[in-house]
Amino acid sequence: MKLALVSICIPAYKDVHGIKRLLDSIASSDYTDVEIILTDDTPDDSVERTVREHTLADRVSYHHNDTALGPAGNWNRALDLAQGEYIKIMHQDDWFTFPDSLSRFVGMLDSDPEAVLAYCGSRQVTIKPDDPEDLSDFFDRCISDENRALIDRDFRALYIGQYIGAPSAVIHRRSELRFDPNLKWLIDADFYMGLLKDGGRMVCSQDPLVSIGVSDSQLTNDCVDSSEVNIREYKYVFNKFDLKNFREYRDRLIDICVRYKGKYEDIADCGITREEYKPILKAYRRELSEFYRHLIIRKMFPWTVKET
Repeated sequence: MKLALVSICIPAYKDVHGIKRLLDSIASSDYTDVEIILTDDTPDDSVERTVREHTLADRVSYHHNDTALGPAGNWNRALDLAQGEYIKIMHQDDWFTFPDSLSRFVGMLDSDPEAVLAYCGSRQVTIKPDDPEDLSDFFDRCISDENRALIDRDFRALYIGQYIGAPSAVIHRRSELRFDPNLKWLIDADFYMGLLKDGGRMVCSQDPLVSIGVSDSQLTNDCVDSSEVNIREYKYVFNKFDLKNFREYRDRLIDICVRYKGKYEDIADCGITREEYKPILKAYRRELSEFYRHLIIRKMFPWTVKET
């Protein structure tokens, strides 16, 4: 039996509305050379019932994890089960924007045999807890030409900014690489850097081929403001990809430490010197002082502030 070219990998956890919406978008796709793998960390059978009741039920390879694997573990189990040459991870709160979205993803990799991954713009859609069917609040975004050129020149620039986007905005060639369970916040950037480190190329479409569901329940919301997570993970990736010989990445690590109110001692073991650390700390304090000065002026003397 001929294997499908594309493996759509869906790591699931509880979100039955999202799962149905994603499966609906796959059912509407004009591209059909796919296998659909869904790995489920949900403790009950709610996701399984949603899958079994869907029109795609016979095409979904459903796997329940008897013991919850957590985000990275669940994503990796889906990758382990995938047999396609092209891997398309789709998170449960995301979906294909257009019927030809998947065709266009496949076309990007087909167009460049040396490309290890392709990525696209995204439609950022606010998911309303009281009405998850209302998808009217959205905006489109895509990588700038400047940032695209930056990561094309050096994949390590993803350490400075995660310019590619969420895994749902990416398709990649089959690989032995897996998501690093030591990471939560930088897990996407780390994975892309791992795919690209041996010299593979990227292909990009700026069109919003995927829609990203934005809600308060997302994993990223637990990470974005966490000093412990940010400092620990930026240190980890800094060492993992041996970035110590690059000024811009040393400065990025210092900047993260300063902005998340860490101390010099937190990153000293990465080879960062006090002489490097102090100017960035001083610049941040000046920036913070200026911000609060303008804030006080705006509150105390609002008539002096010009609207732009």
